[in-house]
Amino acid sequence: KIASPDERLEALQNASSMIKPNSLESVHVVLKSASISSLFDESVLSTFYEGLAPGTGEVMIHVLPESSAAAADMPVQAGDVDTIRMSLVMAGYRLEMEQSEDGSWILAAKKPGVPEDDDDDDDDQE
Repeated sequence: KIASPDERLEALQNASSMIKPNSLESVHVVLKSASISSLFDESVLSTFYEGLAPGTGEVMIHVLPESSAAAADMPVQAGDVDTIRMSLVMAGYRLEMEQSEDGSWILAAKKPGVPEDDDDDDDDQE
């Protein structure tokens, strides 16, 4: 959990040091809409890019309203996530899905590429 912008760099570096390239199936990011400008930037996405499996590795970003009470009166809008949408594209991801759900906004993107196939090793040995 990252509570302030000062914690972001160290937390991301620690997390990325534990990930092998092309080994992750998914990364989930959850944040409140008011935190987008202070806690979210492209480094959140680029940190995990190499760890995600090509063609199948997915980033799911769930943007919550400020409170459950505000969900009905002030739901997260498409314009609220412009920064996230642009960051996904700029980091090299392919936006696959975007939807509003219960006052929140969900974006899903995949790392482009061809999924690695373990059977390829067998073909090389023949």
